[in-house]
Amino acid sequence: MAIDRDKLCDAVIDIMHEQGNNVFCLGWDGNHPGGSGANYVNEWNGLYFITSSDYDPEGPFSSLEEALDSDCFGGPTSQPELSSSVLSETELKEIALRYVSEEGDEVRINDERFVLRNGALLCNPELKFDERQEVRTSAVRGEFGMTEVVWSRAERFNGMFYVELEIYDESGYRCENVQARTKHDAEAAADRRMLELQTTAMRR
Repeated sequence: MAIDRDKLCDAVIDIMHEQGNNVFCLGWDGNHPGGSGANYVNEWNGLYFITSSDYDPEGPFSSLEEALDSDCFGGPTSQPELSSSVLSETELKEIALRYVSEEGDEVRINDERFVLRNGALLCNPELKFDERQEVRTSAVRGEFGMTEVVWSRAERFNGMFYVELEIYDESGYRCENVQARTKHDAEAAADRRMLELQTTAMRR
């Protein structure tokens, strides 16, 4: 008698749900009816299976990394949330970069909020200001236009101090961050960067 592969897979999935362990979850929320869901990776006896609210089950896979290469874990996605009891925060942040693409995009990792800043995910940056510095503005008029640099917002997070530079010139607006391990060094680095920008403007 031929084996019914669908029934066999269903039986394996049922056993995996009863005896397996959830090791990774990707959730999302599109802010509309039917727009939320989740994909899961479950481990059972050294094998890994994908289950989902939206996709058919997949597996077995020989490793978690192999399971996470599945198309259902591609990105980006709306309001992503990642959780895992076996992956480190560094590993989860690397995976989370699949799901964010623009400056200021947010993702939750093990119930912590992370924000994309200059290509890196930072944990709750606006909640960890050391103190707001007095804004110092310097403007240098070059031969072909005006360059203005605003030095502002000394921020402290993840053990580092960051200073934001807001730059306005004929090409428009852009933002740069400098960082150091102490507030004094971060401020000094910001001053040096301001001087570089002013010198460049004066040479135009």
